[in-house]
Amino acid sequence: VADSYRVTVASAEGGVARCSCGVGLAATPVADIAPQTVDLLLIAGGDTPGLRALARDAAARDWATAVATRAE
Repeated sequence: VADSYRVTVASAEGGVARCSCGVGLAATPVADIAPQTVDLLLIAGGDTPGLRALARDAAARDWATAVATRAE
C-alpha cells in the first residue's frame, strides 16, 4: 500500500537492540537513515541507563535533532 508506513527499528550503532524483557530487535544504525526520510519518530522509554547512554551519544542525538527539526 503506497500510503502506509515502513517501520524501522534504529539504534545508535545498529545490530540487535535488546529490550529489557530480553527480546532482541534488528536495528539499523541511525547513520544509515536520512533524516528527511523520517515522517514519524518514536523513541521508546526503556530503562534509565539506556536512555542516558543514548542521550550521551552525540551522533544519535544529532540525528534525532535533525529529524525533529524538519518535523511539521
